[in-house]
Amino acid sequence: MAMYLTRFSYTPEIWARMIENPEDRREAARSYMESVGGKLHGFWYAFGEHDGWNLWEAPDNVSMAAVALAIGAGGALSSMETTVLLSVEDTIEALEKAKTIRYRPPAAKVVRPPFPSMLKITFRVSHSRRKLSVKYAGDMRSSFRQIQGPSDR
Repeated sequence: MAMYLTRFSYTPEIWARMIENPEDRREAARSYMESVGGKLHGFWYAFGEHDGWNLWEAPDNVSMAAVALAIGAGGALSSMETTVLLSVEDTIEALEKAKTIRYRPPAAKVVRPPFPSMLKITFRVSHSRRKLSVKYAGDMRSSFRQIQGPSDR
């Protein structure tokens, strides 16, 4: 089964209601995930951009999306973001597969560019949408010149 990390924030109205009637939401969260054959591994509240964090295990992306959609449709949250977590083994397998991909930047004539010294890859699933973003650290212009090579300028 896959692991997922959810970051969420309650609406101000829900916080006001919870102040009046405090409630431990772990059991509710556990029941949602168990209804699709999954498991809640952790539930935390936090300071910062998000009010809380959940660590879930679900049989597949569709099951996790179903739970996220049901919770999101309830109206108690002002934001919810779920990220698929990769094991170290899955990441190593992805790195091995990445070697075989012959990436070419847009409008460049390079067959296989060198990787910049710092590469950040984020896999993010938000509700039922899938999003993959690749962000470079450092000066994009120098990285682009390095990828194109001196003859392409």
